[in-house]
Amino acid sequence: MKATNLYIQAAFLVCILFSPAHGTDPEICEGSPLAEVDGGVWVCGSNPIGYGTMCELDCLDPYSIPEGDYLVTCTPEGWLPDPSQTENPPICVSHPCDPLPNTTYGEWECHHERGVEGEVCTLNCDDYYDPEAGDTTVCAASQWHPDPTAMSCITCKPPPPPEHGHWNCQDFDDIPQYNYTERVCAVYCDL
Repeated sequence: MKATNLYIQAAFLVCILFSPAHGTDPEICEGSPLAEVDGGVWVCGSNPIGYGTMCELDCLDPYSIPEGDYLVTCTPEGWLPDPSQTENPPICVSHPCDPLPNTTYGEWECHHERGVEGEVCTLNCDDYYDPEAGDTTVCAASQWHPDPTAMSCITCKPPPPPEHGHWNCQDFDDIPQYNYTERVCAVYCDL
């Protein structure tokens, strides 16, 4: 909407044309709400919505990720790309890799925590425990490589006591050259 005001100043007629500044008239975006997506909600960067406001599809299931045109921007022509008319509509899909298995004596640390393609996760073991069968897995081709179910956090336990003796064990913390904890056990025979 434009407004015209006329002012008479001295012997001159001054015409000033007022038009709304960008960012102040987002009616076109507010009047055409974003398409509903099964299992997702649109999260916008500002409220109220104005030109330049960006909205992103957020999936409600923590094990789903958005695909397609899931990032849109309010423009004077409306939402671009328009999620209801794009060839690549936004959807929420289950992530390509299954959730990582629970582990005892440690926890998984991932960059995105959603099992997306290319995700790298590392098994961090508690004090006095070390990873067995590796500590890093990558989501590739819809599977974790290597298989994280083979990975665990272990500690050295002495074997069962000998029939006529016992074990005496001592832990050595943080051996600098190897950066792990070592347990040394010696067998003592009963007299």
